[in-house]
Amino acid sequence: MRINRIINKFVFVFCVNVCFNVWFLYPFFASASLWDNETSQLNAVPYQTVMQVLVGNHLKHSQNYHFWRISMYEDAWNKNPDSLILYDAIAVSYHLTGRTNDAIRLMLAKERKKAGEYSTYANLATFYIADRELYKARFYAQKLLNKYSPLALRDKYQVYWIDYLIECAARKGATKKQRRKITLPVQGDFTVDDLADSRQMYEIPNFYSFLARKFRSKKDRNKKNILLTEKQTDEAIFAMLQLLRFSHSENIILIEAIGDLLLGKTVLPTLEEGQVTYKKEQLENQKAAAQVAAFAYLRAAQLISKYSSKAEKSYTFLASSALLHHQNYLKKEDRYNTEDILVFLAQKIKERDNYLKPIFEQEKKWIEEGLRLDTEFESNYLPELENYSDSTFFIKTDTIASQLLYILNDKIPDYLVVDSLQKATYLAAFMAEEEAQKNKDNKVIVSRIDTQTSIKVGITALISLSLAIILFVRFRKE
Repeated sequence: MRINRIINKFVFVFCVNVCFNVWFLYPFFASASLWDNETSQLNAVPYQTVMQVLVGNHLKHSQNYHFWRISMYEDAWNKNPDSLILYDAIAVSYHLTGRTNDAIRLMLAKERKKAGEYSTYANLATFYIADRELYKARFYAQKLLNKYSPLALRDKYQVYWIDYLIECAARKGATKKQRRKITLPVQGDFTVDDLADSRQMYEIPNFYSFLARKFRSKKDRNKKNILLTEKQTDEAIFAMLQLLRFSHSENIILIEAIGDLLLGKTVLPTLEEGQVTYKKEQLENQKAAAQVAAFAYLRAAQLISKYSSKAEKSYTFLASSALLHHQNYLKKEDRYNTEDILVFLAQKIKERDNYLKPIFEQEKKWIEEGLRLDTEFESNYLPELENYSDSTFFIKTDTIASQLLYILNDKIPDYLVVDSLQKATYLAAFMAEEEAQKNKDNKVIVSRIDTQTSIKVGITALISLSLAIILFVRFRKE
């Protein structure tokens, strides 16, 4: 099909562009979405295309897994109530099985037990968005950004996105004291009558135009025709895809926001400083942006169809508008309608089902065989993270020995939050490793944080010794 060629070409150019412009600028991406004991490893599992993320075609668990994990981890938590990592795992499974209120209560209990954990703020922001409590979501998203500002990309755009949701809710008449019910589409109803209007990007009240207004400079404060630069657009798309990848894959309001940003790529962006003409890649990148934006809107329409026929029609009309008004730069024979995109959407969903069905069936089989699903899933599907720098705290974890030092110094990376159960496990593993390495010259690599701690302890010991000597001499003279 022709649409395959055009969209796949766009995806290739877009992904290469984003990887070079974003990935190397932001080497660590801590999830400002759902965060549990597997997130660090799942962060290392790549995905290939925008459409894969939009339809949920990536490594994840079945509902059976989450019901199993709730049962097993609740038992473990009752025996080890100081286990912070169990709080995260149980809360994420609560949320993904429809028990968001229970997930919120559990995360608040964890915050009371140990305040300021990255995963606590990340999960609470996500849970409160799902519960339509936007100001509470904004509060925890901002705390996350303030405390862990080096990890700003995904976290930063989550704050922008929540601000956009609050603005749209206020535009629809909600007040701060009211529960912020998010109606769909977030940008407002879109009817067949609106199809006749060919609006400029800055005139559409969507997430793209919200970001353009937010990023405009002081000298452009009074301008209305503001566009994002290419770098800003690509950064925003990449960050929002990451949010979708690590939240619920059927998150309609996130999918709509991604569609808004993709629609923004149908207009040639503001030239970067010093750039006088558009590159070939930029022109190629524009060619299928309308089709991929329509893909996102139709995916949203598909997901909302079982709940609201009105919202389904609005998303379908948004897709039609993208194709009607944003393919002017293409030849007539290269333009597509919603039926073409729906065929492609069905194809991508079939690919997703073919990928996930064996994984879900395998998890069901492990349950029937009485095996531990978390252990089996990790060994069969998750990558090994050797010399992994944890994206939450940038602490290098090289060996079991260095992990023990973190335990002793209370410097634990978030994905290794250690409680009484884990402490015994790590200590036993460390002793076994130490025994195996006797008479060998292997060095234990310790992070910079451990070295600083050792220096502080050494200086404190020297000061204490000096004071003891002075006191000893003084009392002896007396």
